[in-house]
Amino acid sequence: MRDGQFVIVDVFTQGPFTGNPLAVFLNGDSYTSAQMQVLARELNFSETTFLLARAPDGSFPVRIFTPVAELPFAGHPALGSAFVIARQWLQAPVEQLDLRLGVGLVRIDLTYRGDEIDIITMTQPQPSFGAILPSAPAARMLGLDERDVLVETPVQMVSTGLPFLIVPVRDLGACHRAQLAADRMAGVPGLDPGTNVLVFCRDGHDADHDLHVRVFVPELGISEDPATGSANGCLCAYLLHYQGTGPTSTPANAAPPPTPTGSISGKWVAEQGYEIGRRSCLYLEGSYEWSEATARYTVRVGGRVALVASAQLCAAW
Repeated sequence: MRDGQFVIVDVFTQGPFTGNPLAVFLNGDSYTSAQMQVLARELNFSETTFLLARAPDGSFPVRIFTPVAELPFAGHPALGSAFVIARQWLQAPVEQLDLRLGVGLVRIDLTYRGDEIDIITMTQPQPSFGAILPSAPAARMLGLDERDVLVETPVQMVSTGLPFLIVPVRDLGACHRAQLAADRMAGVPGLDPGTNVLVFCRDGHDADHDLHVRVFVPELGISEDPATGSANGCLCAYLLHYQGTGPTSTPANAAPPPTPTGSISGKWVAEQGYEIGRRSCLYLEGSYEWSEATARYTVRVGGRVALVASAQLCAAW
């Protein structure tokens, strides 16, 4: 019986009790939206998900809640929910499944090591590129010097379902020093205190890691997130875009590629959560193809998921 049953998993884990924890309720149809929000607030993880009855088209509807709001899309809840669906519901190897989230269908691919799930990867929605912002006020809102912010690629809003301000910094030292302050965000044109921010550098604590990432999500009441699939999807799109177009001082959607047609691809290993004691590892890969008429991105973010606990809800309404 699934009523009241939920599991806790660690997503983008590097080992026991690393990565980003997620609670997954196995019978989400038992709860109203208001009750889902209460449960998410009670558990107080960055996100909690509720699995609903399988749709007629074979997809798996999932609702995602932070402690303060429902989300249309988020990365680590998508991967964690897919892990639970495959392991707890289907109980058989499956290489692909579709989650039905607020943004629509999100494809999930699963690979196995023996009988155990190894890497789970999601294909994210097409990115949109927003305003490019000045580097000096962006540095100040993070408590950094303007020289800490790179000029080779811009500070820019990017979304693959949830918007994030991408801030490239010079090195690990600048990443470690970054601290987002809502009162300083007021000095950045076009921002409000709820803007989500990703800070990254092209370095890592581990020699096998290409990127060090920190993510601040004040909009959802999360001071710093241990591992953020949606934000890293935005970063993947950003890296692909600026491999293809080079730096520009205008919004990326208006920037013509250097050649009429072309394509590029890339793979990166990102680490996140080190500053808050939750080491996480995310695999980013994608491609960018453009012509005179269109530009299309493929953005994929993956990682490992581990089962931590199985529990039963005792309180009832």
